[in-house]
Amino acid sequence: MELKTTKDILLMTKTHIVAVTFKPKSEHLTAFAEAMQSVKSELPLVDGCTGVRVMTHHDDPAVFMLIEDWESADKHATHINNLVASGAWAGLENMLAEQPTSVILAHL
Repeated sequence: MELKTTKDILLMTKTHIVAVTFKPKSEHLTAFAEAMQSVKSELPLVDGCTGVRVMTHHDDPAVFMLIEDWESADKHATHINNLVASGAWAGLENMLAEQPTSVILAHL
């Protein structure tokens, strides 16, 4: 059996799925949770976003995860570029204890 490359796997998926983990500073926990509530309602309105789930870790509710569904990697990249250009990303980043981590997910 031949292993597929990441590019091959992405081409096989119908959507571009991104999981992002955030760890906010303790003093910003309430504000960050409020920002994530806004993301839940606002992100699906962005061109190319087909859904988002905002989760917290079961064992550590101060760790947040976004699971985002996008029509394409290009539309997701456009959204990220717009967040950076508008300054919205800097506002979120200032609340974080460390840089967020993200992974691209694929259906089996």
